[in-house]
Amino acid sequence: MFKYTSFISYSRAADSRLAPELKSALQNFAKPWYKLRAIQVFCDQTNLTANPDLWGAIEVSLQRAEYFIYLASPQAAQSKWVKKELEAFAGMRSHNIIMVLTDGAILWDETRNDFDWNTTTAVPKFDKALFLREPTWIDLTWIRKEQLTTRDPRFLDAVANLSSVLRGIDKDVLIGKDVEEHKKVKRFRVLSIVGLSLLALFFMAATVVALLSERRSQQRLVATFESNGNAMLDNGDFVMAIPWYVEAMTNDRNKSHREMHETRVLNFMNAVPQLQQVWHTELPVLKTFFAGSGNVIIITGEPVEWGINEFTCFTNNNGICKGKIQLLNRQTGADVFKPIETLDGIRTAAVHPNGKLLATISVANKLRLYNLQSGTLVWELFLDIPPSSAPDGGTIEFDNTTNNLLALTQWKLVVCNISDGKIAGVFPNKDGLVPGKASFLKTNGQVIVSGNGLQLWDYKTNRISKIQLPYMKRIESFVLNSNGTHIAFSGEPPGSFNKGINQNSVIAVAYIDKMDQPLFTDNFETMGLKMVFSKDGAMLAANGSITTEGGSADFGTRVWSTKSGEAIIPWIKMPYEVNVGFSGKDYEFILTCNDGTTQVFQLPEYGDETFTVYRKLKLHDGNTGQSSIIDSLGNMITVSDQRLVKLWKLPEVNNYYQAFAGDAVTGQEQTDTLSWYVVNGNLNDTIRLDSSLALIVDRKSNKPIGKPLKANSEVYETLVSPDGKLIVIKAKGEVSVWSKNNQEKMYTFPVATSSGISTIMFNKDGKKILTGHFDFSSRIWDAASGKALTPFMRHPFSASLNDNLVTSFSPDEKRVITKDYDTYRVWDAVSGQPISPPIKSDYKYEAILDDTTVKNKPVKPINPFEKNLSTDALKLYSELVSGHKIDESGAVISLTEDEYALKWQQWKNLGKH
Repeated sequence: MFKYTSFISYSRAADSRLAPELKSALQNFAKPWYKLRAIQVFCDQTNLTANPDLWGAIEVSLQRAEYFIYLASPQAAQSKWVKKELEAFAGMRSHNIIMVLTDGAILWDETRNDFDWNTTTAVPKFDKALFLREPTWIDLTWIRKEQLTTRDPRFLDAVANLSSVLRGIDKDVLIGKDVEEHKKVKRFRVLSIVGLSLLALFFMAATVVALLSERRSQQRLVATFESNGNAMLDNGDFVMAIPWYVEAMTNDRNKSHREMHETRVLNFMNAVPQLQQVWHTELPVLKTFFAGSGNVIIITGEPVEWGINEFTCFTNNNGICKGKIQLLNRQTGADVFKPIETLDGIRTAAVHPNGKLLATISVANKLRLYNLQSGTLVWELFLDIPPSSAPDGGTIEFDNTTNNLLALTQWKLVVCNISDGKIAGVFPNKDGLVPGKASFLKTNGQVIVSGNGLQLWDYKTNRISKIQLPYMKRIESFVLNSNGTHIAFSGEPPGSFNKGINQNSVIAVAYIDKMDQPLFTDNFETMGLKMVFSKDGAMLAANGSITTEGGSADFGTRVWSTKSGEAIIPWIKMPYEVNVGFSGKDYEFILTCNDGTTQVFQLPEYGDETFTVYRKLKLHDGNTGQSSIIDSLGNMITVSDQRLVKLWKLPEVNNYYQAFAGDAVTGQEQTDTLSWYVVNGNLNDTIRLDSSLALIVDRKSNKPIGKPLKANSEVYETLVSPDGKLIVIKAKGEVSVWSKNNQEKMYTFPVATSSGISTIMFNKDGKKILTGHFDFSSRIWDAASGKALTPFMRHPFSASLNDNLVTSFSPDEKRVITKDYDTYRVWDAVSGQPISPPIKSDYKYEAILDDTTVKNKPVKPINPFEKNLSTDALKLYSELVSGHKIDESGAVISLTEDEYALKWQQWKNLGKH
């Protein structure tokens, strides 16, 4: 027997609205009135929430499903998860796969007994055919063009067709049964009204019980939201933790908990980028740039058609391709000048380093230079190439030293003067040499060109000389650093053989004047490398992730020091990184991933021998074709859903959370007012007894008082409560609490816990005990009974597991602060819930935590989110910063472009941006 009748697989980017609606319709079609649902349907958007072991849970659900419904679209065909789900189910029951086409095309080739892959775009292609015959499929592409309504006759007919297959019942019979069940429901409603009237008195008596039950349900709901938020936090996803914590805050009716919820939400909002501006464009975004200190450039247009590598707008519209250039003010979001519109498209663009000039190459191969101060065209130059011969985008590069720029499209490389556009040189395509990449050498103004080998072109004399690299058999690409001293190559090493797309690739770095002598080399298992130098040229990053028609491959990202050639960080592997880059602050490293996230990493400072790296934050924004870019001021641009451009302000490294006023961490204050003290039996200078004893000693006579306190093994440490009523004895394998009055053991902490206790302290009045454990967790206990007052507060593991966890109460005892080698975390002392993300400490402002002292209290940052925002405003901003919302069923839903733009307008109307 199967638990689920069907498993629905889909792309969230394409069908996040349709999938849950289809699930609900299938479960309710021809449903008997007395049943909750007619069939069980699995849809991961509503059945899986914040599960760390995501694939393991999906695999179990696939095994328990009898049928598999694949919502087919080009986005789903490119999804790693959908492809994995489809392949896994086909290995079990390929004959039970049903396809629902929502976008793109599906065509079955009867002669080849396989899909016609020249037409089919909505089905992923596998190395081995999954279907022995044409699968069952229905067409729902009309939904994309119209507003979806579950009462649409066409939608109901599709549901009836699917239900007929899933339940093995004739379609007409099911439709008749559905009509009959609706009649039964109406009759049941009439009878219910009569019955409810008779039961009115009973319900009045049960009101109190219902209210108590509702309160418990509400508490469980809040606990679920907190659990989901904690799961996101444990995975390092601060941004997606925020909506769950906002939901917990919104639904918790306990007023005493409100302060903790609000404090947590505000702290998390200050630990992630602040949303500064949002621009909703008419056309898809092609490029974004920072221009000068106060402006942003957005270039939009009709993009190249993926798969056929041509601008279909140009060929289908008689040479007309729309394009637009906008220069926008960061502060106000308004246009600086009237947008520049073109009718021959935009292939590529580049901004001059001074931020005052912009060069573009159009789809019709016109090179144009614009003045960004006035928004006017300076000059244009036609590159006499048929448009169909150069669909690959091209390259533009400025050279400050010679006042020239180079423009490269396939088959054509020219250098021209920036001032007047006059051509200074045209690269001669001799011996079939096709320029693949070109760049100015900053030292002498010559151009280095890759294609059939590596060439040095003197465009003034038009001479070409070949550069021999003994360590490279074939050059795939190269990149120069900004000051022109280093060059990095990637390609095929000597003696290697072509292994297809996964062939071994060498990455080598050399001085410009000594290209034949590499400073260092390293290997990647792919030829599809993306390389970038840091702003100062001290670091080089390379990424080996590739996406092709046959699928995707992820070979990771690495960063090297160009001085030593050593890898600064270990391999980073995210979900198919598509772009890599550095911020203006070179210790920040950015990856834009194929799953729509932008990952920001903290790199070690130069000379740091530990070579540790941590993920600073994860932002759910960006897309597969656009990198995230950051300027030197910490402003970041991301592009999502192709038409949303977002400007963010990164949080300061040292101010990763709102420092709590007066909440510097204090150690346990030992009191000297008692007339006695406790000493270990084998450590006293005058009394040497059994090492398993602890003695209460009179301060005046220095003699033991009463009987010894006998532990089970050697005593390591003793601690007295501030009021002198309790004594804690920490021995090997046991931590116990004793009464001073009768000198009897009151209780022992659980063995599994006590054997791992590293630190222990009382609160000010001695009624609570805080413990820190070797597994990097903390807990608060009732000192009198030993009962746990909070769950374990689990601190993230230290970079060095040899460093113990330090834990302490804040002075007001409302919070607990834990710290390992280099990470803080703040907790609510009543609920044990985290109220801050993990905070990487900075040595300049680090509060050094030990048992007795506090040094260099962290500087309190300027907090943009004070406690004056309404709950609705906090919820609105959490949806904007995460790009998601949580619906009434508890499902996480991605915001559409229009929804996001509307919510941003609502936020602007509050005057908060």
